Amino acid sequence: MAQATSDDRLWVLIETGSNQDFIFQSNRQHFHVGASEILHRVGAWVDDAVERLGEGSGDVDKVVVTSSKAMLLVRDPEDGRAVVDTVTRRALVEAPGLDLWGYVESPTPGQADPMARVADVHAAHAAVRWERPSAKLRFLTHPFSDLCTRTGLPAAERRPWPSADSGDEESLSPVALAIRKASEGQTRQFLASLVENQAALVDRREEVVNAGWVAVVHIDGNGVGDVIRGLDDLEVYRAFSTRLQEATREAFASACAIPETEGRTEWLLPLIVGGDDVTFVCDARVAIPVVRAYLTAFEQKTVGLPGLGEGEWLTAAAGIAVVKPHYPFHAAYNLAEQLAHNAKQAKKPDWVEAVGRRSAYDFHVLHDSVASPLSELRRGFDVAETAVSGADQPRRLWPPLFLAPAGLPQAPTSHPCEDEHLLAGAAAILRPRDEAPLSGSALHDLRDALLRGEGADGRTLTRLRTNSRNPALLEEFLATHLWLDDGRGGSFSRVLPIIDFADITRGVAAGERPRKNAEHTQGASR
Repeated sequence: MAQATSDDRLWVLIETGSNQDFIFQSNRQHFHVGASEILHRVGAWVDDAVERLGEGSGDVDKVVVTSSKAMLLVRDPEDGRAVVDTVTRRALVEAPGLDLWGYVESPTPGQADPMARVADVHAAHAAVRWERPSAKLRFLTHPFSDLCTRTGLPAAERRPWPSADSGDEESLSPVALAIRKASEGQTRQFLASLVENQAALVDRREEVVNAGWVAVVHIDGNGVGDVIRGLDDLEVYRAFSTRLQEATREAFASACAIPETEGRTEWLLPLIVGGDDVTFVCDARVAIPVVRAYLTAFEQKTVGLPGLGEGEWLTAAAGIAVVKPHYPFHAAYNLAEQLAHNAKQAKKPDWVEAVGRRSAYDFHVLHDSVASPLSELRRGFDVAETAVSGADQPRRLWPPLFLAPAGLPQAPTSHPCEDEHLLAGAAAILRPRDEAPLSGSALHDLRDALLRGEGADGRTLTRLRTNSRNPALLEEFLATHLWLDDGRGGSFSRVLPIIDFADITRGVAAGERPRKNAEHTQGASR
C-alpha cells in the first residue's frame, strides 16, 4: 500500500545551467567567488520555498538538494509549480544572469515507480531549457547603452565599486552588483574551510596575479549517471547522493592537506565542490599534486557508497588547463572540460583490462593566447615520422592520459601512462645542472626539435649527445621517456609533458629564467 502511494508522487527537478559561463564571465576572482556563492544559494532557496509551502497544505519530499540542483517529490503538481515559481522568481531578483529553471512531471495513468522515471525527468528538464529564451537575452546591448566596466553588459546604475581605491563612480550592470554583493557570503567561508591551514587561500579577488602560470581545474566523477539509472530504491538514491556529496568534500579537503601545499605561498580558490564535481582555480604549481591526491582520495572515500556493489568504488577524471594569468578563464575552463573528457577514456573496457579501474587526468599548457579546441591544440602532437622513430607506426608527442595513483589496492602495473613517470622525469631535469640529464636550454631545444619534426630531432639529439656533461644520464632519460609503446600499435613521448610540468613547478613560462620571472613578480606585487 505504501509503495502504491509512493508511485503516485511526481518529480520536480530544479537545476541551473551554464554554471561555468556564469562563474568565469570575468577574470576577477571576486566574480568567481560571488558567482560560486550564488550557485550554492540555490539549495537554500529551494529549502525556503518548501518551508514556505509547508506552512500551508503542501506535501514535498526533498530527495536531493545540492548547491545548484534539487530533486523533489510532490503529490500535487501545483505544489511543485509553486516551488519552481518561488525559486525562479527569487533568482531573477537576487541573481540576474543566472540560468535556472524547473520541470514538474504531469500525472499519467499507471505511471511507474519514481526511480524508474528519473532519466525521463532529466531528459524533459533538458528539453525545457531549449524552449526558453537564453538568459543572455535579458541584457541586450543597444548602441546607446552605457556598458558595465566590470562585465561589459548594459549598465543599470552608477556607483563606486566597494574595493576600488579611487572611490569614483562606475557604470555597473545588475549582474556585477549581484555578484559583488554575494562575494562576501557564507559559501566563501565554507569553501575556504575545506583548505584552511592546508593550502594558502590568499584573498586576491580583484585580480589574479601570479609569477608564471594559473591552472583552471575541472574534475568529474565517472559513471555516476549510470549508477543512478541502475537504482530502483528511492531511499538508496537519497543516501547515495548524500554520501557522494560528503565523499567529494572530504576528498578535496584531504587533497589540499598534501605536503606539497604546506608552508607554500601558492593560492587555491575552490569554486564548486559538490555532487561529483569539483572546479577550482589555483597557482599552477600545486595543480597536479592536488589533482592526483584528490583522485586517489575520491576512490577511497567512495568505497561502499549505497547503490554500489560490495567493495566497489567510483573513479573520476580531471582536466587541468594551465594558462597565463590574463587568459580568459571561461576559455580555460572549456579547455579543462575537454581535457577531463579525454581522461575519461580510462573507464573504457580496454583500459580497465590493462590497468584496472583507475582515475586519470590530462593537462595542457597553453603557450599562446589563442583559444582553440583541444583537438586542434593536439593536432601538432601527431608525428608521422621523426629521425629517431621512423614511420612504421603512429606516434604522438603526448601520452593518451595520466593515471593517478590507485586509491584501492590493485595489481601493480608498469603502464607507461602511470603518472609516476611524469613526476620522476620532471624531478630528474629539475636537479642541479651538474646532476641533470639536460640543461634548461637543451631541453627546450629538444622540445622545439620534436615539434618541428622532419629530422630536426635527430640533428638536435646528435648535438646534445656531443655536448652533454652527463652522457649516461642523458641516455637513461631518453631511453625512459623519448618513445614508449602505447600497447595499441603506436607509441608516444613523455618529453613534452615532462618539460611543461617542470616549467610549471618552477613557476615560469617556457624559456624564461626563474630569477628574471621572480623579479618581475616582486615588482608587480608591489
